[in-house]
Amino acid sequence: MAADLKAHQRTLVGAEILRIRRRRALMITLAVLGFGILAFVGALLEILHAANPARFGPPGGTNALNGFGGALSELGAIAGILIGAAAGSADLSAGVLRSIVSTGRPRSSLFLARVPAVLAIVVPVVVVTWTAISCYSVGLAFGNAEPTTSLMAREGAWALLDIGVYTLVALAFSAIVGSRSVTVGVLLGVSLVVSPLLAMPGWRSYIGIRQLFFGVSLRWIAPYQILLQARVHGFRMTEAGWYAGLVIAVWVVGILVCGLWRTVRRDV
Repeated sequence: MAADLKAHQRTLVGAEILRIRRRRALMITLAVLGFGILAFVGALLEILHAANPARFGPPGGTNALNGFGGALSELGAIAGILIGAAAGSADLSAGVLRSIVSTGRPRSSLFLARVPAVLAIVVPVVVVTWTAISCYSVGLAFGNAEPTTSLMAREGAWALLDIGVYTLVALAFSAIVGSRSVTVGVLLGVSLVVSPLLAMPGWRSYIGIRQLFFGVSLRWIAPYQILLQARVHGFRMTEAGWYAGLVIAVWVVGILVCGLWRTVRRDV
């Protein structure tokens, strides 16, 4: 019985992955945001360096890794929001939720299948892009400080966490509100406006309150922030870092539970 349930769930996950992949415009957007823009910028920097080395320094090195890492987290979060929002409200948008429910499939299984499905779409793109960025930063350093393996691992893990969190939040939020456009609008505002503003140094006296927001907590455990804290605390996770990690976990689990509850309880 347990084996049959697992096989059924794997089938649902595969179906969700296939449904997302069939949306060509969405997949093209993911490829452009997740890889295309960064590849274009990297190629342009190399061309400029080759044309005028005296004016344009080597495109690789630690600074390049940091810059591309920050860009990947921002662009990847946008792509993750689009993927999650589309997956979370797909049945409602297409008007087929009633038909799917009438087949006897548990609504909880439908929602839970989308969690690994969206990650299976987004994670490989992030991994491939970060591998390319790491190779680019090391191979084209040309005298610049080369990034260490630990730095590449930390920045890559944080970019994957940042993008994964926004993808899952978008999935659950879309299931709750039942609208792809509302989800995209709200979470783009969170990612591009609200989180950067709340993370500004001027709000330092309210750090405990600010970190209750997952966007601020994600920025608090970013590699550049950890390196800044390391000057005072050494290379270890501070109390604020553990607090930020706990906040992120509570947000992700909490909003997924709310999304599951809304999917199960929604009137069709």
